[in-house]
Amino acid sequence: MIKMKRAHEYEQTSALIKLRTTSEVYILIVFVVALGITSAFVLNYSFNTRMDTAGSSLEGYFGSTLYTDKDLYRTSEAISSSIKLANTWEEDIILERVQYQLSVYALNNDASPRAFTTTDTVEFEGVAVNPHSYYIFTLDETWDQKDAQGRQVPDGKYLIEIQIPSYNLTLSKIIYIK
Repeated sequence: MIKMKRAHEYEQTSALIKLRTTSEVYILIVFVVALGITSAFVLNYSFNTRMDTAGSSLEGYFGSTLYTDKDLYRTSEAISSSIKLANTWEEDIILERVQYQLSVYALNNDASPRAFTTTDTVEFEGVAVNPHSYYIFTLDETWDQKDAQGRQVPDGKYLIEIQIPSYNLTLSKIIYIK
């Protein structure tokens, strides 16, 4: 009889331990789910805050490159530029309007430092740059190798610089005129 009582007490204790273990597992599951939900809210807030700044500054979202059709130009040859915007983010970025300033600086000792400056705007009709892809657009403005007074610039080394203030981007490229 004593053995049966002890066996019965052991079964009750074992069942209580199993029940307690199951309860602890449920509590752990509830805790993990609550932690996951909290993390989702925090990440969503962080994500939405970052999206709000994307309209005024795309620094960190775009990898950008300025291209010209070549590096060496003959005198009086028009120079056109293209910009490659690479989306390095995980979401689409919608381009609607890009205002830029094109400046050309003489890197020769004998020429005036700033040879040419103009401002223009490129209008897009809601162009989406998909994640991990890029979009290339050619600037409407070309440089005819004339300075601000309309004179042909001398042969030499020049820096073409494009500033896009609304996206906090500055791109540059060196070209040669001979």
